[in-house]
Amino acid sequence: QATYGGDSNNNVETSPCTSEQLTVIGVPKLSVSKSAQDVTANGPAGTTLTGVNPGDTVVYTIKYQNTGSAAATNTTITEEVPGYPTAMSFVSCSNNCSGPNSTGGVSWSLGSVPANSSGSVTLTVTVLNSIGCQTPNTAYISSPDFQSGAQTASNSVTVNANPGPNTAGAHAN
Repeated sequence: QATYGGDSNNNVETSPCTSEQLTVIGVPKLSVSKSAQDVTANGPAGTTLTGVNPGDTVVYTIKYQNTGSAAATNTTITEEVPGYPTAMSFVSCSNNCSGPNSTGGVSWSLGSVPANSSGSVTLTVTVLNSIGCQTPNTAYISSPDFQSGAQTASNSVTVNANPGPNTAGAHAN
């Protein structure tokens, strides 16, 4: 005799059969992490960059993985160019990304991410004179197969910059 999950009232159901075929459905489990590197200064990659200057090129690396037991279909990573368009300008991104849109949004349509797999995408920006002292940023991953399509956030990455001179209102005598 086999027993299995119950009805809508959680009453256990029993089968007179001695064995039944049980189908286990796998589920994806997505995660995303992020780091940045000031490639102009040839600095180390990390979650906090210090001493970034206007004109420097920063590369954000966004790593994703599916540690679940099923593929995650229609998977998308979204990212905002930090401080776009005044603090940083878009240079390029890998893997046929879309964007940036009017608010600096960039996205990657990854398609299906197989179970137990990982990959990465990159976003390259240039730091502008008007960057603030600290510019934090987060990336997101989503798939309709994972958490009903809700976005999962990466860790935050912060660029600590040396803002350039503000020449607004400057006058030569």
